[in-house]
Order: sequence, then structure tokens, then C-alpha cells
Amino acid sequence: MTSATAEPFSTACLECDQLLDIPALQPGERANCPRCGHLITSHIKDGFDRSMVFALAGVVLLLVACSFLLDKEPYALRIREFRRQQGLDR
Repeated sequence: MTSATAEPFSTACLECDQLLDIPALQPGERANCPRCGHLITSHIKDGFDRSMVFALAGVVLLLVACSFLLDKEPYALRIREFRRQQGLDR
């Protein structure tokens, strides 16, 4: 994907309430308040791509986890059968 600049906007600092006009930021740039130095915003490089990778990884892991729920014989029954075979059942 192409790295686009963030759109300029106006906001107030959350720490000191100074009104600020934030210019368009390049990827990797940060905007801080000139009065108190508080971080106002940052333009994360490849932020959308990173989010999509984490979301896709979560879906894959969810599918793997759900596949264990579809096991034909529940784990507790297998443990019970093993204990019965070993003579550990009372």
C-alpha cells in the first residue's frame, strides 16, 4: 500500500486545553503540544496493514481453537477410559 499523509485537523490538548492546528503528518511523525509537550497524535507507518495482519492471525487461531471443540470424543471421556484401562478407577 502507498503511505499517505494524515489529514490536517484542529483539536485541543488534553492536558493544557491549548487549541492546536495539527498539520498533515508523514508516516512516523508525531504531533506534540508546544506548551506542555503532551503527545497529541502520531501517524503510524503501515498502521492499517499491521491491524489487518493481527486480525487475520486472530481468525486463524480462532479456527484452530474451534477445531478442538469439534473432536468426536470429548477429552474427559478419553481420560476416564484411560483410567479404566490402567485400573485407576475406583
